Amino acid sequence: MNFHLRPLVALLALSVASGDDPVVTQVDLSGEVSRLTHLRVSPGSGQVYVAGVNRIYQLSPALARLQEVATGPQQDSPQCPASGCAEGVETAPTDNVNKVLVVDQETRTLLACGSVRQGACVKYELANITRPSQQLPHAIAANDANSSTVAFIGPEHYNPWG
Repeated sequence: MNFHLRPLVALLALSVASGDDPVVTQVDLSGEVSRLTHLRVSPGSGQVYVAGVNRIYQLSPALARLQEVATGPQQDSPQCPASGCAEGVETAPTDNVNKVLVVDQETRTLLACGSVRQGACVKYELANITRPSQQLPHAIAANDANSSTVAFIGPEHYNPWG
């Protein structure tokens, strides 16, 4: 889901178990992030993950803030590969537009890929997104603010007969 809202207010309707009327709650991120790019709900826990420019948030099913990660600005340059910049390459603070946000239930991780470091990705443990568990040194996502990226997590080995 892409969100380009001004002012930025993320709204989510939640069904209440005791009735058919949805309960609507909101979280206002307008003072912290200039644009939201993704919203994912973890099927197991109902926790909500929201990504935007320079930020990823983990929210409870009722949209209470649990954790957040600053993903930018980062020192970067178009001359640097996804694995990082070499000595002597001139870098500048660069906004990180989060392009991919995928919840992987099997590994209990959150995969986030942004526009910095040539579209490299970072994996976060769902239990604590404030500490990256793995940085992937490959160019995956689009490395500019306006290009689109699509991501899918599937089985490592696929056997339609097994």
